[in-house]
Amino acid sequence: ALSRRATEPSFCERGAMARRWAISLWLLLLIVRPSDALGGDGATCPAGDCHAPGDDVGMLQVSRTARGMLVDTPTNRVGKTPLCRHVGARAWLTQHALDLIDGSLLPMLLAEFDDAVFPTIANRSYGFQYEIMNLTLRNPKLAPEDLHLSFVEGTGLRLDVKSITADVSFSYKATGDSWWNSVMATSGSADVGIGPGTSLNGVLAALINAMGRPELSVSEVSMNLEVTNFDVRGTMLGPLIEALKFAIVPIARRLIEDMIVALPADRINPILEELNFRLPLPFNFGRAQDPEMAVDFSICSIHTGSDYLAVDVVGEALSVTNPLLLYPVSPLPIPSMPPQGWEEDMLSFTMTKWTINSGLWVAQQLGLLSFGVTTADLPQVMGIRLDTNFLGKFAPGARRGWVAKDVALDISPFETPRVNLSDSGEVTVYAPQLISFQIIESATHRTPAFELKVPLVASAIPSVQADANGTERIMLDVKLVSLTPIEVLRSSVGPVRLLGILNGLIQTIQSKVVMPKIEQAIGSGIPLVEVMGLRLTDLWLDVNSFLMARASIAWSLHKTLIAVFGSSAAFVDSVLKQM
Repeated sequence: ALSRRATEPSFCERGAMARRWAISLWLLLLIVRPSDALGGDGATCPAGDCHAPGDDVGMLQVSRTARGMLVDTPTNRVGKTPLCRHVGARAWLTQHALDLIDGSLLPMLLAEFDDAVFPTIANRSYGFQYEIMNLTLRNPKLAPEDLHLSFVEGTGLRLDVKSITADVSFSYKATGDSWWNSVMATSGSADVGIGPGTSLNGVLAALINAMGRPELSVSEVSMNLEVTNFDVRGTMLGPLIEALKFAIVPIARRLIEDMIVALPADRINPILEELNFRLPLPFNFGRAQDPEMAVDFSICSIHTGSDYLAVDVVGEALSVTNPLLLYPVSPLPIPSMPPQGWEEDMLSFTMTKWTINSGLWVAQQLGLLSFGVTTADLPQVMGIRLDTNFLGKFAPGARRGWVAKDVALDISPFETPRVNLSDSGEVTVYAPQLISFQIIESATHRTPAFELKVPLVASAIPSVQADANGTERIMLDVKLVSLTPIEVLRSSVGPVRLLGILNGLIQTIQSKVVMPKIEQAIGSGIPLVEVMGLRLTDLWLDVNSFLMARASIAWSLHKTLIAVFGSSAAFVDSVLKQM
C-alpha cells in the first residue's frame, strides 16, 4: 500500500493533469471547429461584418461586405447614369508593363515586410482568453522568375507565385476565465519555417465605382502553405500542438487568403479614391504663376483583353479656377485598336484633336488668348509709334479727328481656335483674330477706331526632347503660316485702306509680339513629370488622323511609398493595421 501511494499522483498532480487535458481538448476544438470557436460569446468581428455560419474561415474573420457599387468592365455606366460626361482618349497597358511589376516591384514590396511585427491576435472562446503576440516575419524572399502577372480577358490580371520562403516566430498565451478553469493557463513561443513549396494564385480585377474612381478587388485566391519546421517551446503542450500541425496549417492558409482578399478594399482603394487624375498644363501666357488649365484623365472604363488592358479616360481640358467651363462639343470616335508597334512598349495612348480643341476653347473662355499691344511692345529698331498720326497713313479720319493721340491694340480670338491633324505630322492651328485699334483719350477712356479680322493660320510640330536634368518634355515648334486675307469689320473713323503699311504692321505684330508670347507660354513644353514615383520615359509621338504615343514606364517603389504613406515603414504599419 505504501509502495502504491509513492507511485500514484497526488491530488494536486491530478488537478494539474486535468487542467492540461482540458487545455488540450480546447485547442483541439479550436482547430477542428474554428468558426464556432470565434462565434458565440466570443466573436470579435462587428455585427453584420462576419461570415455566415458554416463559412469555415479559421482563427480570424475578415469582412467581405461590399464596398460601394462596382461597374463590370468594359461598361462605363452605373445604372442609367454614365460615369463620364465624355470619353476623349484611350490608353493600352501591355505585358511589358506587367513584367516590370512582377520582375522587380513585387519582390521589393515583399522585402519591405522583413522584420515586420504583426498586431496581437486576441480572442475569447470556450472559456479561455488567448493571444498570439509578437508575430514576426523574417527573411521573406520571392525570386522574380517565380512570379508572373498575366491578362485574363474580360476580368483583369492573374497573379501566379511559385515559391515564397520566410521565417515566422510568435509567442502565445491562453488563460481560463470561467468558474471551472479559472486557474488554468499556458504560454509559450513557436518558430515556423515557410518552405519553397509555398505558392499563391489569384485574380485582380480593376473596376470603376459609382464615383468614377478605380477600385481593385481580389478573387479566386488559392494558397499552398508548406511548413518546413514547426517548433513550440516553453509549454508542456508543445508536442501536442506540433502533432496537430496538419490542422493548424490550413487555418493559417485560409487566414492569409482572407487578408489578401481584404487588402484592396481596406488599404489600396481608399488611396486610389484620393488620387488626382488632372494633369496641370503649364500654359498661362504670363498671366499667373500657377497653371489655370489642366487635362482631366479620370478613368471612365477598363477592359481587359488577352494581351492588353485598355483604359478609357476623359481626356478633356478643364479650367482649374472655374469648374463650370465645360467644352460644349462631343468628342470624336477613338480607334478601338492601339497604335502600330504598341506591343513593343509598356504603354500606348491615343487621343483625337478634340482634346486639343477643348484646351483652346477653355483658354479662350479664360481670356488667356487675349492681350493688348502698345508702342512699348514693338521692337525699337522699327521706329514705329502707335498713334493717330501713324494710323492716318491708312485711316485718314483718325488723324483728322485726333492729333498725336496714342493708340493701343486689343487682340482677341474672333472665333474659337481649332486644330487639324495631318499625316505629315503637323498640327495646323486655325486661330482667326479680332484686332481692335483703340484711341487712348485718357487713362480711363478709349475710343474704338476700327476693327480687323485676321485669319491667322499656324503650324505646330510636336517632338520629345530631354532637358538638362534628363526630364523628357513634349515640345511644340510653332510657325506662322498665313495672315491673309485681312478684312475690315467696322470703322468709326471712316475708310480704312488695306495698304502694304497696314499689312506690314499686322505681320510685325504677329511675328514680333504674338508669336513670342505663344513661345513664352509653351516654350518650356509639357514636362513628363514624375508623379508618385511613376514617370514616362522613351516617349514616341506620331501625328496622323490621331495623336498617338508610346512610352516605357519608370517606377520607383520607394518614392511611391513615401508619396502615399510618408515612408516605407508607414506603409508596412498601414497594412499591418488591417490585420
